[in-house]
Amino acid sequence: MAEGTRQLNPTDQNRRRGGFITLGVITLIVGSALAATLLVGLSSSGATRLDGLARPALFTLWQAALSTLLSIGLAIPVALALESLTGWRVRTIATTLFAIPLSLPAIVAVLALLAFAGRSGWLADAAAWLGINWKPDIYGLAGILLAHIFFNMPLAVRLMLTSFATIPQEQWKLAASLKFPALSRIRILLMPALQRALPGIAGLIFMLCAGSYTIVLVLGGGPAASTLQTAILEALTYDLDIGRAAQLTLLQLAMTAGLLSLLPNVKPPIALHRTTQNRRWHRVTGLETALACLITFSGAVFVALPIIAVISSGLEADHVRLLSEGTFQRALLTSILVGMVSASLALISAWAISAARYAYATSNNWLDRIPIALLGLPPLFLGTGWFLIALELGIVRSAAVPLVVLANVLMALPFALQIVGPALSEHFSSTDRLSASVRMSGWQRLAIIDLPSMKRPLMQAFAFAFALSLGDLGVITLFGNDVVQTLPSLILQKMGSYRTDDAAGVALWLAVLTGVLAYISTRERRHDG
Repeated sequence: MAEGTRQLNPTDQNRRRGGFITLGVITLIVGSALAATLLVGLSSSGATRLDGLARPALFTLWQAALSTLLSIGLAIPVALALESLTGWRVRTIATTLFAIPLSLPAIVAVLALLAFAGRSGWLADAAAWLGINWKPDIYGLAGILLAHIFFNMPLAVRLMLTSFATIPQEQWKLAASLKFPALSRIRILLMPALQRALPGIAGLIFMLCAGSYTIVLVLGGGPAASTLQTAILEALTYDLDIGRAAQLTLLQLAMTAGLLSLLPNVKPPIALHRTTQNRRWHRVTGLETALACLITFSGAVFVALPIIAVISSGLEADHVRLLSEGTFQRALLTSILVGMVSASLALISAWAISAARYAYATSNNWLDRIPIALLGLPPLFLGTGWFLIALELGIVRSAAVPLVVLANVLMALPFALQIVGPALSEHFSSTDRLSASVRMSGWQRLAIIDLPSMKRPLMQAFAFAFALSLGDLGVITLFGNDVVQTLPSLILQKMGSYRTDDAAGVALWLAVLTGVLAYISTRERRHDG
């Protein structure tokens, strides 16, 4: 897209108008939740002791900081090892494996870790086979950290490999001609690229861990390991303390806003992006290759074993009985319905906002901050505000599905913007003059020119948003009930009833659904590349 300003035409005016209407609706949705929370929170200023607010806030920051440090600390040697294996098949296999946790719903990943490292998991069985009476306990801080590493170490590795791909090929040629050893290549070539990327990677992981909900809800193990989001749920559903829930929500919103101001370069991760490999001219010694393979194998085992464990547990479930249960059928239908509507609305919103951003014809404006602002919007903030409104109106049960859809739309919108925005900008810049010359605009242009040309990024964004909505376990925990359930909430219910085999079976179906959507997304992206 040409930079600077260009003459405003009727098409640009329509694009701006559509973007502002979309943003107006989003502002109304978010503003209503904020107004309700402020009204209750400020009117209950003396209802909660300071330590009742500070303890979950401090634990939220503490576990996020530890998770970030451990994830990045483990990711660096794996990324360096994979970089030295450029051109090897093992690198492609490892990076593909590292993409799996990024597309898994959090509840499935938690079940995977429990199947592998829980009290009745594979590690406990292995210890019993060796004659050791050991039952690992991954509830509490240890389990939260383990789950966050499982999710974020692979993400950090893939982002680091992307940063390595930005190193100019001339530098690699020069390093090869000077016969740099491995340590010199790391120090002179790789570490500077890593240092440039590390603040953004660390900020992204910190934000994801600070906003983690499902992992802490299941693996937290009690009030001692409670974050702001789980404390909000506890206040609303168990203690029925609406004032404390509102105060915790406002504190979380303030903390999130502060983190976003300190981490301006954070961007929503498109977890299914490809990692590129550039040609290398240096020779890799046998010792370096062996060490790189060992490190890569260790990282791959850490990711693969829990996934294999949860698949094994899921296959042992009685799927014939499970599929015949009305609760499963209703949860599956609700999940698909919510996912399709949420993904469709997220796609329409992303198109409208991206078109408005293009109509301004500048490379840096306030619309560029929308993805990160939405990324930092805590789902339980929205859920709490809407819960308070629905409670006042007496429509908690009937409002469940629409409000879950709205929450999923706002959750998926940052990712849809990251996919649709650049593609739509490129498409408009190459077709606007032609469309104007043949006087084609409006719905006619949309049907004949825009939609066919944007088919692949739109399908990718839809699949990605659909997968996110399918696996979400946020607002549904506030509004869900025996009638309104999704697959993630059904898994949580079966885990709470100690029906772990059924939970694993449902998790397997959920993983299959999200896996198919992830494949569609990556397939479309590969075609674009």
